[in-house]
Amino acid sequence: MYLKTLALFSVFVLGPLANADSVSIDTATDSSTAWLKIVDELEYRKSWSEASAWMRTEVSEADWVNHLTNMREWLGELKGRTLSSTEFHESLPEMPAGQYVIFTFDSSFENSEYVTEVVAVAKEADSSWRVIGYYFP
Repeated sequence: MYLKTLALFSVFVLGPLANADSVSIDTATDSSTAWLKIVDELEYRKSWSEASAWMRTEVSEADWVNHLTNMREWLGELKGRTLSSTEFHESLPEMPAGQYVIFTFDSSFENSEYVTEVVAVAKEADSSWRVIGYYFP
């Protein structure tokens, strides 16, 4: 029974990271946290310009700034953030094949103690990891 549970754990939990090397995951993690710092500093225009080319074609700068302004004003100041999960993918719905990492953070804000933040990043042609999505499920 123990071996069966361990095998299932390996397939469903460790499997998504199996095709990613640790350097790529570390770089993607650094990119996502650096980008979140920009958002935390209320530099929404900069967060848009630092996002992936794909995201910038999907969302206008004005819409992005408006969305983040409304959302972050409602949440208030960040109090804390902890990375809770990391998932590597070679495909995502409605996206071309590539390398993607989805980070989930357990966060606390001034006006909401328990918030889940999700940041998705993609490896671009120049090998940099850039944000393709940021949301609160």
